[in-house]
Order: sequence, then C-alpha cells, then structure tokens
Amino acid sequence: MNAAWQWLSQPGFAGTRAPLAADLVVAGLLLVVPAFWVGRALAARGRRRAHALLMAAGYGALLGAVAVFIAWVQAGGAPRAARLEAASWYRTGYLPLLAAHVALALGALGSGLAALGLAALGARRHAGGAPRFARAGTAAWHRRLGRAFLVLVTATALSGGAIYWLRYVY
Repeated sequence: MNAAWQWLSQPGFAGTRAPLAADLVVAGLLLVVPAFWVGRALAARGRRRAHALLMAAGYGALLGAVAVFIAWVQAGGAPRAARLEAASWYRTGYLPLLAAHVALALGALGSGLAALGLAALGARRHAGGAPRFARAGTAAWHRRLGRAFLVLVTATALSGGAIYWLRYVY
C-alpha cells in the first residue's frame, strides 16, 4: 500500500476492529445525513439560501469522503474480514447486502448531483438576493430529485452501518 494511505489503516477510534478510514466514514455519515434532513426542513420553511448552502456543503463533504474511501480501498487498505468470509451466510447474505449498498450509493450520488445541477442551472437571483428557480418545472424536478436523494442517502447510510457492523463488530 502507498505510504500516503497507510495512516487510514491504523486502528480506528470506535473500539471495534475497524480501521480509521471506516470509523471516519461512519462518523461523517452520522453528521452529514442528519444535516441533509435539516436541509430539507429549511427548504420546507422557505429558507432557500440556508438550504442551498447546507445541501451543497454536505454533498461536497459526502462526495469527498466517498472518493477518499474508495481510493483507500483500491490502494489495498481494506483488511480482509476472514471471520465474516468464513460465515455460512457470507455469499447469500453479506454479498447481496454489499451489492445493494453500492447500488443505493450510486443512486444517491446520481440523484444528488442531478438535484444540485438543477439548482445551479435553474436558479437566478431576485431582488431579495434569495435564489429562485427560473422555471416552475425546474423547481418541481429539483424537489423530486431531492426527495429521492434523501431517501437513498439514508438507506445507504443504514446499509453501510449494517456492513460496518458485520465486518468489524460481528
């Protein structure tokens, strides 16, 4: 493994068998996913600027964490889970859960990127300085994609928590 990634492989801080990288991802999700729900509440209250800033910052942090974690795994940082691989339900339970997690994550990243893109392309500033959508259809699609993103990112976090538990606690 590249020495630049080695520090992410040291023991984590949660008291499990997890490396630091896995603990950092879980801690990040525990902060970012509730922030997305707060962002949705801000949008429902009409606080557009706060909603836009919180969602963009949260999505950027999430995307950065996922990119670093994937690079770390590709560099050979993920330890083998021999105990898990020896379990009788590894192929029938864990691997399908992992595949569903990856599919949910891709859906969350895609719907979040599309919602941010619609917000960036369809928004314009009005007299009050708050962004508003130029066309009503753009706002409706932004809301739909945002709701899909919220459901998918929450499901991704829950399935990721199950994977973390199976790999490092079980």
